[in-house]
Amino acid sequence: MYTLAKPDSAHYQTVLTHLFTQPPRPSRAFVYDQDVDSPDYAPLNQMVHDQLCAIFQVHGAVDMEPPLLMPIMDSEEEKSRATFIDRQGDIVTLPNSILVPFARLAARQNVRRIKRYHVANVFRPK
Repeated sequence: MYTLAKPDSAHYQTVLTHLFTQPPRPSRAFVYDQDVDSPDYAPLNQMVHDQLCAIFQVHGAVDMEPPLLMPIMDSEEEKSRATFIDRQGDIVTLPNSILVPFARLAARQNVRRIKRYHVANVFRPK
């Protein structure tokens, strides 16, 4: 096995250290997504998206985007996870399970049974 593939090797740690301690390049940040070319199959994306949505809707499902972030409830939780600040200034984090945000949503809206789907657009052209 290659030494770079072994997490306990000195080479592996050195590579990770160098990768994550690079100085930021403002010019790269400015032009990061400027010249994104759409792939050859991009025109098919919307057609596939629409067809999938139609199939789910025929079976009674509704399009509902899953909640991405949840509020921090425990200060110990904050120490071990990536935290963010939302638009209202609250500290939020990614949930461990997507089931918890849906349970909260269902409880708030008094939903007892739901068929839901969400087809995310993987490639979003300019």
